[in-house]
Amino acid sequence: MFTPEDIKDSTLVVCPCGRVVLNQAGLIKHQLRYDCPEATQRPYIRGSTPLTSPPQSTAESSHRAALSSSPLSSAPPSTLTPPGYLLAGLTLDTPTYKSPTLSSTGQRLASVASSQGHPPSSSLSPPPPSTPTVTSGLSSAPDTPPQPPALATTWRTSYPVSPDSVGPDDCHQVEEMELDGIWEDDRVDGMELDNVQGALDGQDDGPSDGGSAWAPSDGSRSSASPTPEPSLPRTSPTPSTPPEPTPSRSPTPASPTVLAALDEIYAPSERSPPPIQDVRDQPFMDHFKMLADMEDEEDVLDGLVARPMDVDRWELVISPEEYLNRFKDSLADIQLVNRAPLRKLHTTYHRGPAFDKYMLIAEATHQLWVDLRFKKPFFNALDDHMDAQEGTLEYQASQGKAHLPTSVFIDCLMAAGCHTIRLKSYGQKMPMMTPFLQNEPAQTNHRCAEHNEWDIGTTFVSPYIWLFASATGRRHGIKHFPMCVPGSGDYGSVNVDQSHRGHKFTVKIYPRLVHIIKSFNSHLQGSIPTSLSGVLGQVASAKHMIHSLSGKDAMGLGGFRIEVTVKAVSLQEATKLVKRTGFLNPEYWLGLGNGPHTHKTISAKVVSRQAFLDNANWVLQQAESTKVFRGQGATKPSKLHIQALTDILNALGWNGDLRTPTNSWRPNAWWNMVAPAAPSLFGRLAEIYQTDDQIRALFELARTNAGRDGLPCKSQPNDLSHRYQVNNGRPFRIRCCMHSCYHKLQRAAIIDWIAELLNHGVIDGAILGRDDGT
Repeated sequence: MFTPEDIKDSTLVVCPCGRVVLNQAGLIKHQLRYDCPEATQRPYIRGSTPLTSPPQSTAESSHRAALSSSPLSSAPPSTLTPPGYLLAGLTLDTPTYKSPTLSSTGQRLASVASSQGHPPSSSLSPPPPSTPTVTSGLSSAPDTPPQPPALATTWRTSYPVSPDSVGPDDCHQVEEMELDGIWEDDRVDGMELDNVQGALDGQDDGPSDGGSAWAPSDGSRSSASPTPEPSLPRTSPTPSTPPEPTPSRSPTPASPTVLAALDEIYAPSERSPPPIQDVRDQPFMDHFKMLADMEDEEDVLDGLVARPMDVDRWELVISPEEYLNRFKDSLADIQLVNRAPLRKLHTTYHRGPAFDKYMLIAEATHQLWVDLRFKKPFFNALDDHMDAQEGTLEYQASQGKAHLPTSVFIDCLMAAGCHTIRLKSYGQKMPMMTPFLQNEPAQTNHRCAEHNEWDIGTTFVSPYIWLFASATGRRHGIKHFPMCVPGSGDYGSVNVDQSHRGHKFTVKIYPRLVHIIKSFNSHLQGSIPTSLSGVLGQVASAKHMIHSLSGKDAMGLGGFRIEVTVKAVSLQEATKLVKRTGFLNPEYWLGLGNGPHTHKTISAKVVSRQAFLDNANWVLQQAESTKVFRGQGATKPSKLHIQALTDILNALGWNGDLRTPTNSWRPNAWWNMVAPAAPSLFGRLAEIYQTDDQIRALFELARTNAGRDGLPCKSQPNDLSHRYQVNNGRPFRIRCCMHSCYHKLQRAAIIDWIAELLNHGVIDGAILGRDDGT
């Protein structure tokens, strides 16, 4: 218990359980120790007037004015705590572009090994004795007890704690503090942090519905319209603080407490610390422009190059006899499917005669679906012709991928009693012109032909990348899917439910960038990783994608696509319905021109190619510079890992509808809670070195200037005997020369490793024209 003198001019916090603790740090410890519920309202106690809340400041200004006075974003002056000191204690080996203290090659390689998580080699020189070793938290004064890493959020002055009790008339019972409890000075109040359990709790997203990135199913999750850009309250100048302790170069493993603190920093909740930076101050943000605010708006619209109208998808009902008539050549064959696709069963309506109970049985550049009840009879009939094993799962057709002639496949379906095949074809974008469209794809006389579905659209090419959102805010019938966060401000693609003359349509308006990404890698994201190594694999794919997109010019990336989904018996009828609507005209949705216009107006943002690449590189660099993905490869990824991966993929234009990206304007977004990363050297090199010959020239240049031992191996950077040599020319690949290692790097991974060696001073940046040290 404490005397009134002990609590005079000090901040006390009341826990919901009724106990009073000395400060915010004590509250967190108390909640963790006794599993108390989180406080929804926390009265503050100042001096000798218990349970009296201090007055709150209401002064506000724009975010840029606030940032000009302080590098930290807004928080009340009494609770402002620079989280950079916490990060300094947690991030032990943040890479820098040039380290003047690392004079020798061995020390520079040691810094690289530390950033990779490798133990330092005994042959390397240890750090200078004058460099303090920081294992966790902050270094305190000699007479100050060590602080727990999760609570060491600011420089504080310690006060003696008296065990004397306080009477009931003075205050509630005070929680006794341990030796590591720290009282706070009047200059700075404690920074509020969630307890560890609260930091790990998050919204549980449901299972994926599958499908493409731009056309999620009706039951998929979509975000609201983009949040207006908020203004940040004004902050007073931050109090003077001692200099940051120099982090240790030794790769000390992070304790669970440190990892919990990292989770709280990168996945903060309402009580998280103030952000370190504001993404709106990044230079590329000024190049994400509203179309309506551009002076040359008409020129941008006139610069659109419309491709011919095409049909991108159809789902048709066809009989086995008609299918054999279309593919009766002896060269035609199909392949049985051994996977059970992720399905979403519609509970409120049916797309056709019980199509929800259909299973994928075979593929032949298109998908063939049949009723589930014909599965067993089909394989019974197939046993007379060949050996094939029926799938063990309900919606699994076969255990193997057997090839069948089309004639044998149809004969077995007919023997099983099947009379309807659901044929699905995606992504062909067949131009609806005479040389390409030879005949009607649908069987118009089938009794279920009215359930045929078509996607008819037009692609518009532009030097700008287009992003869209509802112009009238959140409203029924419009679904929004953010892309290119945070630069886009949550603009992306939109799905609009629209009616016209009694017919229902679904209109998708999305960036052409989606198809550019698919042309490089059709499975960029895949499923949600179940291990950290899987997360790192997708991060590596994201780097490779940034490298590939950097090789495209503005006309190769820019533009958008409008696509209309309609039900019709035939493609000819569907085309007439779409042409009558005017949905394929951009001015109809943007509210431009003479009309007619929709009452669900769409707003557009345009972004230059360079700003798009800068945004993608910046998000990737923020994650890498703060070691977000550090950990053991076999461990289960944390929510922070999955969220950072989702945002990295979204920043380069991919929204797979597996997880919701971070809101662009969220003040405590994880990219705002870390120190600003240096400009991405990988992004600069990736734009210059594209072809195999260019990457080989970069490797030879780096190997020549890395020292007499050559380019160090990424797997064993401390071992001087591990060095890379050329392993293949097309595609260019390098491999470690040691037989026990044979670690390989290819294309984008080579550029990324050379960029890291340049950042750590292992390679002289002057060889690439970096004479300014940046």
